[in-house]
Amino acid sequence: MDPSGCPQEPLSPTMEEVETNDNGDQYIEITVSEPQKMGDGIGSFIAYKLWINCVIYVPRVSTSTNIMKFKKRQFSVIRRFSDFLGLHDILVSKYLRCGRIIPPAPQKNIIGSTKVKMAQPQAEPGTGLGMEWVENRRAALERYLNRTAQHPILCVDTDFINFLESDQDLPRAVNTAALSGAGVMRMFNKVGETVNKITYKMDENDPWFEEKSAEVENLDMHMQKLHASIKALVQHRRELSHLTGGVAKSAALLSTCEEHTGLSRALSQLADVEEKVELLRSEQANSDLYILSETLKDYIGLFGAIKDVFHERVKVSVSSHSH
Repeated sequence: MDPSGCPQEPLSPTMEEVETNDNGDQYIEITVSEPQKMGDGIGSFIAYKLWINCVIYVPRVSTSTNIMKFKKRQFSVIRRFSDFLGLHDILVSKYLRCGRIIPPAPQKNIIGSTKVKMAQPQAEPGTGLGMEWVENRRAALERYLNRTAQHPILCVDTDFINFLESDQDLPRAVNTAALSGAGVMRMFNKVGETVNKITYKMDENDPWFEEKSAEVENLDMHMQKLHASIKALVQHRRELSHLTGGVAKSAALLSTCEEHTGLSRALSQLADVEEKVELLRSEQANSDLYILSETLKDYIGLFGAIKDVFHERVKVSVSSHSH
């Protein structure tokens, strides 16, 4: 450990100089699948199966790797959402002050979580979680783990390996609960950090750092605007799909009422076409959401992680000048 609390390892001057395996011999593949509701009522939670390089027969978090620090080459574990948040907090506490960019974990959705917790059990297993936000979260968790696994330092961190490999339940990350006292304090701390980022000033004497800071801020601003536009596009496509469905139903009703056989057949064919157009527009909206909107959201989170690292540098500089 160095005086700042970072694990001792040679810190490269630039990210490009971090040692990586360019031969493609070292790999790790992680799959997050089968969200399962555990328990009943407000105390219930969603668990995910992780697969690591294995054939998926049932949903879980799965991992497949040939990195020697892992005990097995393929394995799977069950993890709850708070475990993912706890892992992110641990990695931030260990590496942020070292200048490492920690991929952000998905944010907690209080409304979506509450809906699932209070939902009545379904007659058939696996039918109760067919909600858009559940699939959205599952995909986000999978992207988060694989992005973390691509980092040459984080992928061999002992806590990251334990998260993927341990068959035991992880210690409960109580400070990740959104409605707990710790969760409220966490929210206030984030607000305080945001205020600090605005109020902390330093006389920048590194032209490269100043240029990169401005570049990141500019990219982040444009990404935020693009993300807002894509969200609006998704909403418009869904509204258009809904209205097209209304036209299809109206045409179908008219075809049943029309006495003229030729006109009735034409209205029926129009209804069929409009139904297909409704389905196509719905698929376009979902593609825009999962391929464009969610990808942009991930990049916005990464820009936030980069700015967190930059802010740590400012905090260290201000602290050193105040002593």
